[in-house]
Amino acid sequence: MKSTPDHGRREVERRGGSAACRGWAWSKSKGAPRQELGPSPVAVRTVHSVEPMKSKANTVAEYLDSLTPERRGPLEAVRRVILGNLDADLRECMQYGVIGYCVPHSVWPHGHHTRPELPLMYMGLSSQKNDMVVYMLFLKDNPTERAWFEKAWKATGRKLHLDVGGMGCCLRFRKVEQVSLEVVGEAMGRVPVKWYLEHHSGVLAKIGKQPGGKAGKKNATAGEPRAKAEGRKAESKKAMSTRRPQTPKVAKKKAARKARTPRG
Repeated sequence: MKSTPDHGRREVERRGGSAACRGWAWSKSKGAPRQELGPSPVAVRTVHSVEPMKSKANTVAEYLDSLTPERRGPLEAVRRVILGNLDADLRECMQYGVIGYCVPHSVWPHGHHTRPELPLMYMGLSSQKNDMVVYMLFLKDNPTERAWFEKAWKATGRKLHLDVGGMGCCLRFRKVEQVSLEVVGEAMGRVPVKWYLEHHSGVLAKIGKQPGGKAGKKNATAGEPRAKAEGRKAESKKAMSTRRPQTPKVAKKKAARKARTPRG
C-alpha cells in the first residue's frame, strides 16, 4: 500500500495524539516520510509531517480556561500533585505551548542546550487531541529511575502508557483514574533539581556538548546512573576483598625487595 501524507496523519491519530512527544522524526518538507527507531530496537515507524497540538496561551490560567471541563478537571488534579511535590528551584510557566515546570535562568543560566534563551524543562503537562500527557522529562536517559518508576507503577495494578523516544518521555492518560498520582509525586521527589542538573550535564558530556550547547570533550561515563556507579564501586571492593592471600614465599620476596630499596 502506497503511503500518503493523509495516511501518515491517520496513523498518528490512531496511535493517539502528539507525534512530536513520541520521538518520531519529522521532515521539514511536508509529505516526506522518514524512519526512526522507536523504544523497541526492532520497531521502525514511518511517519509524515504532522503539526503537534500547541496552545497559544501566554499564562497557565489562560491555558486552563481554554480547556473543556472534561479535560480541565483531570489536568488540574495532576497539576495539584505536581505543585505539591515541586522542587523549590522549579517554576511553573508556559513553554513549547504546554504547561512547563522549568529550571529558571537564575538557577541554571545555561538554559536549554539547543535554545539557551529558554529555561531547561524538568517536566510538563498538556491536553492533546486524543489524550492528556505528563511529560516526565526527568526520567529521560535515566534508566535507573525509569526502572523504579515502571516497577512502582506496575505495583498499583494500572496499565502504564509511557512513550519514550527522541526528546520525550510521555505519560499518557484519558482519565485521572488511569494515573497513579502517588507514584508521580514520589518519582519527582527521587530526582531533585540539583541531581537532575548534574545528570543533564553528564548526558550532554556523553555526546560532546557543554551545558551552554558548545562543543566539548566527550566523556563516556559522565552522568552514569547512581545505582550503576555505586554498583561499580561495590564490585571493585568485592574484588579486592576476595583476592587470594599471599603465600609465605611471595611475602618474603616482597619484604626483600622493600629492604633493598634505598630510602630518601
